[in-house]
Amino acid sequence: MISTFANDPFSDQVEAVLREAYKKAGIGLEIVKVSGERAIQLSNLSETDGELYRIKGISSKYPNLVMLPVPIWYSEIVVFTKSKKFVPEGWESLTPYKIGILRGSQYSENNTKGMNRFMATETQQIYYMLDHTTGQKIITY
Repeated sequence: MISTFANDPFSDQVEAVLREAYKKAGIGLEIVKVSGERAIQLSNLSETDGELYRIKGISSKYPNLVMLPVPIWYSEIVVFTKSKKFVPEGWESLTPYKIGILRGSQYSENNTKGMNRFMATETQQIYYMLDHTTGQKIITY
């Protein structure tokens, strides 16, 4: 049983890759989809067998997680905004803006501490914030 982010398009893509690999190996796969923070707690407490994906080095904060040497997914942090004039230049350049991030996304959480941020439990909430609230906003992944 593997835990991961609920309602996250990236999780869906990674899940499809892992399901195919497990199928070829003749192994069944159960995925538990919860909030990102809950997912990592479940796996760290051995209530699930592991995480679908996490950032390199996460075991320094969650010592019961062991990174496997075979990557099944790679990502880069990206920024979305309605402003065509914004060009990010590192995390500090996000400081003046309201930032939407997915709760449990450790890399984004760590790099936006102390900033004006909106922590969403689902990706759709972040896009809603971008579309339906006033002021300049940014989404990070």
